[in-house]
Amino acid sequence: MMRTPSTPSSTPWFQQYARPLMVGVAVLGIVDTAYITYEKLMAQGAGLCQGGCSTVLNSPYAELWGQPLALWGLVAYGTIALLAGVPLLLESTPLASTPEVKKGLTLSQPAAPPSWGDRTWLPLFVATAAMAVFSSYLMYLLAFELHAVCYFCIVSALCSVTLWGLTIAGRTWEDWGQLIFSGVITLMVTLVAALGLYAPATKILNAGPGAIADAAGNVFFYVDAPSGESELALAQHLQATGAKMYGAYWCPHCCEQKQLFGQDAMKQLGYVECAEGGLQSQTEQCRSIIPDVEKQTGEKFGFPTWQINGQFYSGRRSLAELAELSGYQGSQNFQNAFRLCRMP
Repeated sequence: MMRTPSTPSSTPWFQQYARPLMVGVAVLGIVDTAYITYEKLMAQGAGLCQGGCSTVLNSPYAELWGQPLALWGLVAYGTIALLAGVPLLLESTPLASTPEVKKGLTLSQPAAPPSWGDRTWLPLFVATAAMAVFSSYLMYLLAFELHAVCYFCIVSALCSVTLWGLTIAGRTWEDWGQLIFSGVITLMVTLVAALGLYAPATKILNAGPGAIADAAGNVFFYVDAPSGESELALAQHLQATGAKMYGAYWCPHCCEQKQLFGQDAMKQLGYVECAEGGLQSQTEQCRSIIPDVEKQTGEKFGFPTWQINGQFYSGRRSLAELAELSGYQGSQNFQNAFRLCRMP
């Protein structure tokens, strides 16, 4: 039996292109967060993420559940790309439901089940609303806590808000009451979760720029020495050459090493936190180098341990020693002398 062709869709043009636009914005978010993840895990400040971006990556807010925050953003944008894009691939224009006539009887076709597009609109709304709220909170932290400008972070926030707007305008919502209720619940849950997750990081920042604390925000030491131009230059040289300092938040000698660099320069170091429960802890990486350290140095692995140009050096070192070991050729007018770290 022949069926009459479906009538042209009366869907507004913007709604017809909403999903492709969402896929495009999500892909931009994927590229943005993928690069920030690369900077955090691999580049270690040697890439495009400088200035305010570097401040963010070295802050307590840069990680969530032991992984870079940007990695979770990458997962979120990938999820949105799938929710918005897969229905475009799975669905074709359905035939209109028309009655059939057989032996003088009119037989009505059963109502078609909800399409994949219809099923994914509400999850898209909830997910993009959570991303937009969380990104807005991160922008607040960027402006009022870190006092930094991170263009990669701003791009991600704009992508999140744009996706939420496209979700709202991308279809004709029949039940606005349900939509508003879902949005309010998502707003409340996301804000409470963000405040709870970042409470330790806020506690660390409120303790001062030189505070050394564990992941729970408990402060163990304070670095209160300023950084001179030579200290900053040496720290930047060590970072650029891939030098790493392995230490622990509870280690007084590690704090004394940072005290020689001063508050600003110590943040430029390639520091690896080895203690479990430490901020941005990398215990597995530390365990993996123990055999090489003990073989090269002939000493038991301890803190701090430096890795410079492929060689390991145990113990706290003067800045002049670090300059010589790393081949630093800049100014050595170091102003900080050895002193103990202040405790809370």
